[in-house]
Amino acid sequence: MSQPADYLILNGKVFTANAQQPTAEAVAVRGNRIAWVGHSTEAAAWRGPQTDVIDAGGRSVIPGIIDSHFHLLWGALRLDGIQLDKVTDLDGLAETVRGWAAAQPAAPWIVGYQLRYTAIPAGRPLDRHFLDSLVADRPVFLMAYDGHTVWANSEALRRANLLQGADTPAGSTMVMDPASGTATGELREPGAFDPV
Repeated sequence: MSQPADYLILNGKVFTANAQQPTAEAVAVRGNRIAWVGHSTEAAAWRGPQTDVIDAGGRSVIPGIIDSHFHLLWGALRLDGIQLDKVTDLDGLAETVRGWAAAQPAAPWIVGYQLRYTAIPAGRPLDRHFLDSLVADRPVFLMAYDGHTVWANSEALRRANLLQGADTPAGSTMVMDPASGTATGELREPGAFDPV
């Protein structure tokens, strides 16, 4: 050791992510790097007069987890809508949406999140007509679990001035019915323009 650690964590249950040394008790940190991992009895060699010593008290110590695609706030803000993650088919979707709408008669919008694509059978698209049959007098807005697709009923499309279609930014698509020339209610990559 050429210089002491800036931080020394002792008495921890350290997860190392190293198959040769899966656990440890102590960690020495210099700058923003882990300099050493081992047993608390061996940590004294890393301690200097300016070392900040932290007693983990037997608690877990793990490497910093940095997830650049984590939506904690986004997810928390959507807990008040319909949770669709357990829906497995269109019958279940119908029951869930109707039940929530009946239980929330004053809600101005019927908004659901976490719908899995596998709940929509091949050859039978989820469109505004299906959603209109569930709730026609209030806007319905259902988002896929990954946030890349939204399905809206006719009332939602009307309020957003999208029923007849609209220009969309690059990367987003409003699926149109070629027979009627109107929007089907499926919006792909809606975050690019978030009209509803």
